[in-house]
Amino acid sequence: MTSRYAKRLPAPYFRREYLWSGDAPAAAVVRFCGIGLAELYFNGEKLSAGILDPAPSVYDRHCYFREYPVALQPGTNVFGAILGNGLYNCQVNDFWQFNTASWRDYPKMIFELRSSGEVLLVSDTSWQVSGVSPIVFNNWHGGEYYDARLEFDNWLAPGFDVSAWHRAVIKPGPGGELLPENAPAAAVVNTFAVTEKLFPFVYDAGRIVTGTVRITVRGESGSKVTLRYSDHLSAEGKFTQVDLGQFIPGDAVQTDSYTLRGNRVDEVWSPKFVYHSFQYIEVSISGNAEVVRMDVQEIRTNFDRIGEISTSHEIMQKLYSAAIASYSGNFVGIPTDCPHREKNGWTADAAFAAESGLSAFDAQTSYLRYLQCIVDTQRGSGQLAAVAPSAGWGYNYGSGPVWDSALWLIPYAIYIHTGNPSAIERFYSAIVRHFNYLGTISEDGIIRFGLGDHCHPFPEKAAPVEFVSSCFYIMEADMLAKFAGLLGCDDDRKHFTACGEKLRGELMAVHADRQESTSLALKYLLDIDREQALKSLIGNYENSGGKADFGIVGAKFIPRLLADCGRSDLAFKILTQTGYPGYGNWIKQGATTLWEYWDGSFSRNHIMFGDIAAWMMRYPGGIAPSWENPAMRELILKPVFPEGLDDFAVKYRHSAGWISLAWQKQDDKISLQVTSPASGKLESSNRVYDLHPGENRFTIDQ
Repeated sequence: MTSRYAKRLPAPYFRREYLWSGDAPAAAVVRFCGIGLAELYFNGEKLSAGILDPAPSVYDRHCYFREYPVALQPGTNVFGAILGNGLYNCQVNDFWQFNTASWRDYPKMIFELRSSGEVLLVSDTSWQVSGVSPIVFNNWHGGEYYDARLEFDNWLAPGFDVSAWHRAVIKPGPGGELLPENAPAAAVVNTFAVTEKLFPFVYDAGRIVTGTVRITVRGESGSKVTLRYSDHLSAEGKFTQVDLGQFIPGDAVQTDSYTLRGNRVDEVWSPKFVYHSFQYIEVSISGNAEVVRMDVQEIRTNFDRIGEISTSHEIMQKLYSAAIASYSGNFVGIPTDCPHREKNGWTADAAFAAESGLSAFDAQTSYLRYLQCIVDTQRGSGQLAAVAPSAGWGYNYGSGPVWDSALWLIPYAIYIHTGNPSAIERFYSAIVRHFNYLGTISEDGIIRFGLGDHCHPFPEKAAPVEFVSSCFYIMEADMLAKFAGLLGCDDDRKHFTACGEKLRGELMAVHADRQESTSLALKYLLDIDREQALKSLIGNYENSGGKADFGIVGAKFIPRLLADCGRSDLAFKILTQTGYPGYGNWIKQGATTLWEYWDGSFSRNHIMFGDIAAWMMRYPGGIAPSWENPAMRELILKPVFPEGLDDFAVKYRHSAGWISLAWQKQDDKISLQVTSPASGKLESSNRVYDLHPGENRFTIDQ
């Protein structure tokens, strides 16, 4: 069901009264899908629990509905819905071509009310829709414009006058299969007031956040308050959106506006169908109005928190907070690269941050939904897009073995962190199709397509694209062998094992002498010249003082590799040293989220370097699930104690209950306390200690 107006349609309002003839309340269930975005109301109250729901999808492949229990009241009941555009109806030309998507059309909804197995009400032409709306414009990559003079008073009350409204029109859906939504919706998870002003019209939220601003204003009717958002200032200290508007034409990027109704009392407003990322808010006013109060509403997918760390090491603690802030702000329905400049489901960003997310949040259902988005971009050949969802962009740029690894790295991460093989089972055939596709673009096992070790601080020193892409081709063969073994497909396991061995030989015949840090790490991971690769890698970082001479691929693997090989001290130095390039250098410059580039250009809220949070949980925190011990079914804690880190604590929700682990260095000893929900082991410094349910204390020699 849809409305029938021009392409720059305001957000449509739908309404339907339903008479329940019973003499007592009756339990019923609503099934509802509104696309692009929707809010559902029942008897004056918002029924949908989340915001910015449903999350984006490949709409001509899959759409998602939710179920809501309701209690029908004797007499007249009123259902209402407001629909936003989301990625379904992109009204602004953008770089990624969502404005020309095959599915693009006016927002639509489908509704069904059932009670005791009987269908009582559906979305049909008996519903009314308004051709005018106070939400006069909303665009996913831009902003929302609201005119309070067009508001409907009491539109959710029985007897509302709909004489100016129109009958809804039945239209085809976008074509996607309708599925139940199992992932949590986004929500406002924190609200705080903004009071600091840098200039008369520029506010400072104090840190980079993802969300919206709620303003309280007063003034004359028709006066307008315009809000523009940015995550950093110019070199001269002025408000700027130069880096953020690169892919959106005109002045549409990160801009909201509110036109006052002018009822001589405070008016409170925040946008419904957009979100932004920002630290700085520029306010401009036309007419006679003033902003009385400004609050930031932080938004993320509303999954449960299951893990966190704390330490007195300032840089380490701030890095963890920055990683979690970037992860949270880049998971609003789907995982994104950044929540402002691009706001797209870039696959490598999601893949490399997945373990950080799964160590901190119960995010597996959201990842299963996102994996379906990835598979929905898969062509018949097996090729994937670089972003998911995609409207047709990203097949000939940005994809390739590294970015496509999301299709197998995320199921792997889900399995080792939760023990749930469903992602592997569900998407195994798609991974096989993708692997076979890579064979069609390789030449003697070498793939020359992809972005490689993206965002290296010194591009001329980065590992060659063909080496990195080819390594990930081999990794996919190895992963498929693991998956096949798990699923009992022994012939497949043997086939992919043989493929991996063959591809290793072909790669080393061409690139045996690669010495870049990322190449060395990949060599080690692929069992190629392991001893020499590790020796060279350690030498590089000891000589450089821990400078981060890698891009996002090296960021994922190098700190882990060093810690696995007994050099957690060197990995710790890489994470915390404050020279350029390095993570600590970001913190030294005041970063509260992770950046896209080591020099701070472009986005300052990016997640692709975000594996550092998983590193902290796994190594000093000792929470180390693995392929051999998924979800730590056998409760084994494996903390390490890097030189330079004096204390560390972690809380983590295991399937048996909450684990807390804390350690402190004292002289030549380490004092360690563990509260365990079950019996288990603690492995440290080549010794094994028994864990008992409850409190455990150990003293370990450094």
